[in-house]
Amino acid sequence: MAKNIDKKTSKQDKPVRANAKKGEYTLTTKDNIRLICGFVFMILGLFLAAAFISYLFYWKSDLSAVHETNPNVSPEYSNICGPMGAHIAQSFVGGGFGAGIHNVLEAAVYGVPVFFGPNNRKFQEVQSLKACGGGIEVIATCDFTERMDAFTADGQLLERAGKAAGEYVSDSIGATARIFANLGL
Repeated sequence: MAKNIDKKTSKQDKPVRANAKKGEYTLTTKDNIRLICGFVFMILGLFLAAAFISYLFYWKSDLSAVHETNPNVSPEYSNICGPMGAHIAQSFVGGGFGAGIHNVLEAAVYGVPVFFGPNNRKFQEVQSLKACGGGIEVIATCDFTERMDAFTADGQLLERAGKAAGEYVSDSIGATARIFANLGL
């Protein structure tokens, strides 16, 4: 004989624990697990967004703090998410040491010189930034340290590289319209 199944109750609403009593609250239902995971990912997303936005404003001090090599100096982080936010934001801007490169225009649009690794030949924006002086290719840590030391010692050099990066982006505005015009569309 077939069992009578109540179609109003869903399997997802039933507790995973077999011995849960009716009306007893438990965190182990599938819906609650989804809710908790969603909340955790939402908090993580907000943290990352705050770290990235803060990095756009305080990149100079965060960059020097992230790459501080003297063990006797305690670096001061300006990122609102602290040292973890500065390190996470720094790691998401750049690339070029593996198969690809992150979007270099995100930093360049704010007049920030962009560092990237040697695997950059396939990327037009990177080649153009290198040509105008707004992008700097580094092969090893010593290259990066050398360039950062030069930027630290000469603020005008840093300003010129940042200005070149920003001007490259502003000069490229309207590229889609130019492409369509060249195609006759």
